[in-house]
Amino acid sequence: MFRRYKKAVNNAYSNAYKQYSHREEPPREPVHKKVFTKDMGEYVAFEEISVETTTETISDDKNTVTYTTEEQIADVEWVEIK
Repeated sequence: MFRRYKKAVNNAYSNAYKQYSHREEPPREPVHKKVFTKDMGEYVAFEEISVETTTETISDDKNTVTYTTEEQIADVEWVEIK
């Protein structure tokens, strides 16, 4: 008796799901709207800085290790955005 009841309930839920899933629904709007629109923002001028790299290879009888070092850039100014 319990199995018949369980089967009847499962059939009822599956039939309801089939009817609901075949119904045409309008497309959903995104849940999260964008914070910034396309017309918001400002142009930021920048200058390309070439970075010098040096490669150093150290080897012994068994291993060869290659190190690449880059010049540190220290002239950056930070601006707090409020």
